[in-house]
Amino acid sequence: MLWGLALLAACREPQRLDPKEPLPVTPQDQVGSTCEATRRDDTGAGPRILVRADTPEGERHDTEAWIAQTIATLRSPTFFANLCSLQADEPHIWLSSFLKDRSPAQLAMILTLHDPDEPDAHWSPTTVTLGGTAVRNPANDDGFEGAAVKPGDPRYAGAGYDGGQQDGVSTVGMDLGRAHLERWRSTDLVERSCAINTMAHEISHTLSHDETQHLEYVLDTGDGSSAQAKPIASYFVGSLAQCSWLQDHDRVKKTNQALQECLATFGTIQFESGRCNDFADTTRELAP
Repeated sequence: MLWGLALLAACREPQRLDPKEPLPVTPQDQVGSTCEATRRDDTGAGPRILVRADTPEGERHDTEAWIAQTIATLRSPTFFANLCSLQADEPHIWLSSFLKDRSPAQLAMILTLHDPDEPDAHWSPTTVTLGGTAVRNPANDDGFEGAAVKPGDPRYAGAGYDGGQQDGVSTVGMDLGRAHLERWRSTDLVERSCAINTMAHEISHTLSHDETQHLEYVLDTGDGSSAQAKPIASYFVGSLAQCSWLQDHDRVKKTNQALQECLATFGTIQFESGRCNDFADTTRELAP
């Protein structure tokens, strides 16, 4: 399937942000400045993710690197500049039936634990378990075994964060098929970025608004058609992290148009995982 060539002329002349210049914000809206200030005030604790202690050493090392790179992207200037720049284009992002939708500026406050309406918000301690094989499963649409976050389970006890609670705080488990790890290990930059998407998506589910039990801020499905017409936060965060990571690796230009087309390519209502291996030609633009 061919898509329009409108995002990246090539990666020969990447557009870089000047570190001496202020980060771009939506010029017509002062909310952008407030949103950026939220990132600069991000002194709160970030996601807390451990890999099972009994994971084979090589897999554990690579999974830890994958997690670290994803968390760094979620807290990066590029990610927040992109999030804040979408204030006018994507004013309603669906979180859950309980929280309904939020603006990009409000989502920035949530991700940095600055939401004044949710003082108990926290990142639940999470233990990652790898499952399946590194070989993609042809029975699945995109060949990948599932990825999921679930409330604390006794089988995680002693392997990282204890299942159920850790120091009185609810814990969760994250299951990831090994094919996702192989995607992170790929030499194809776009394939690797899709692993960032998956990990950022799952990490978004570890954000809880209750300390004694894991109550997710961000769910995968909304409340009927009213939700489905809007970006769903878990997929939005995943693709925004992916596109931000690609920008920081000079594969996507740091322009609003390039960002919008990258998001459209990989999806904000569902993850278009099947597109991830279509860009081995590094001069091919990432556009839907």
